[in-house]
Order: sequence, then C-alpha cells, then structure tokens
Amino acid sequence: MTKMMKSISVLLAVLLAMTLSFTVLADESEAVSEVVSEAVSEEASTEASTEASAEESTEASTEESKADTSAEESKAETSTGNTTTTVEEESTFPWARVITLIVIVVLIVIAWVLTKTNSKLGQRIKKFFKEYASEIKKVSWSSPKDTLKATGVVLVIVIAAAIAIGVLDVLFTQAIEGLANLFR
Repeated sequence: MTKMMKSISVLLAVLLAMTLSFTVLADESEAVSEVVSEAVSEEASTEASTEASAEESTEASTEESKADTSAEESKAETSTGNTTTTVEEESTFPWARVITLIVIVVLIVIAWVLTKTNSKLGQRIKKFFKEYASEIKKVSWSSPKDTLKATGVVLVIVIAAAIAIGVLDVLFTQAIEGLANLFR
C-alpha cells in the first residue's frame, strides 16, 4: 500500500505541475496574440487617421472600416511611406506546451535518478518524498455525502451573491442614468 500511495502522490504531483504549466502557457500565448492584434490594429488606425486628415470625413470612415477588416485577417499589411510591414499569423501547434512537458518529464527523471544515488541532494529528495507520503497518510478526507453538502452550500452562496451583485448593478445603473438625466 505504501508504494501505491507514493506512486499515486507522485503521479498527482506531476499532473498538477503539468496542469499549472499548461494554464500559464495558455495565458501567455493568448496575451501574445492579443498584443500582436492590438499592434496591427493600432498601425491600421494610425494609417487610417493620417489618410482621414487629408480626405473628407465620409471617406475616412470608409478607410477605417477597411483597416478594421484588414486587421482581422490572418495576414495584415500596413504601409507607411515606402515601407510595408507584414504580420503573419502564428503557428497553431503548441510548441511551448510540448517543451514545458519535456522539461517537466526530464526534471522528474533527474529527481528519480538522484533518489537512487547516495549523494547529499539525492538523500534530501528522498527525505522530501518520504515526508510527503507520511503527510498524505495524515490527511482526513470527508465522506462523499459531506462533500456534496459542502458543494451545495458553496453553489447556493455563489448564486445568491451573483444575483445580489446583478440587482445592485441594475439599481446603480438606473440611479446614475436618472441623475444624468436630471442635469441635462
């Protein structure tokens, strides 16, 4: 049973580390794509605003809509003078996630190999996992019935809070609009 608990706890630790790294990498890749799309739209709006100052306002709105549609395409080009900048869409394969997974697996293998050696670091790693296993044994898990009750209480409180915040939002919005209408 002890070996099974150690194996399960190591597996859970690995899964947790992988989940956290995937989450962080997904957030970073979304942030990078947002920054690229913002840069493209800023360049397009800058170009459109310089053209708008030279032409009439009706032509400017047409150019802005053209710039917006070109910024949404997978490949966006902006021209300033004689220079043309091209921004291409990033690859859809998650290389960063694959590299992170490989690094995690390599670190786990290194830690396992070190625990088999008599080095100082290996002994410290082995001691850590032994202490970890003993702490896992001390954890008292609640019954499924108690877990369902606690989950129900949390859901009810979250729903009640969401309704209260929604009602307050509507009330404050109407109050501010009413005050704005009084001063018009």
